[in-house]
Amino acid sequence: MQLTDNLWMEKINLNKNTHVWLLDTLNKENPSNQSFIWDFKKEIQKRTDDYLTRPDILYSPFALYSSEHPVGYLEISNIFYPENYVCLIYALLKKEQKKGYASRTLLTVSKYLLTKYRQEIHKIILTIDPDNKESIALAKRCGFYTLDTPIQIEQKGIYTYEKSLTPPKNI
Repeated sequence: MQLTDNLWMEKINLNKNTHVWLLDTLNKENPSNQSFIWDFKKEIQKRTDDYLTRPDILYSPFALYSSEHPVGYLEISNIFYPENYVCLIYALLKKEQKKGYASRTLLTVSKYLLTKYRQEIHKIILTIDPDNKESIALAKRCGFYTLDTPIQIEQKGIYTYEKSLTPPKNI
C-alpha cells in the first residue's frame, strides 16, 4: 500500500531476508524486557492465520519502506467488537526516527481505515507507555486524544489514545 510518494508498506513475510533483518533490528533496539514493545518476530511466528493471503489490511503486520529501504513496522489489529475499534502498533528504526515517517503513516492509515471501513471501525486505538514522551507527542500531532484512563498491562499504567471521525467535544 502506497502511503505517500516515497513511503509505502507491505505485509511482513518471514521468508524475506529484509523483513527478518528489520524485525531483528527493531528487537535489538527495543528489548521487550525494557519496554512495552514485545518481540516482533516471535509474535509473528506464533500467528496461526495466513495474513499474507488476506485481501485487506486488517489483522496484519507490515514493513514500512521509504523509497527502497525498510524504516519501520506497523501492525493493524483485527476489529474488536462490540466497540468497533482497531489497534495500531508501530516502531521505527532508531536511525529513521524524527523524519516524519511515523506521523505520515499514522495519518494516512488512520484516515484510510476510518473512511474505507466507516461502517465497521468507529475508532483507532494506540496504547502508549506514559514514559514514552515522543510517542505521546506523535499521537497528539496526528489527532489522537486520550481520555486519561490508564489500563493495566504488566502492572504498568498504559494510556490509550484514540482517534475517531466524531471525537468528544470536550477534548
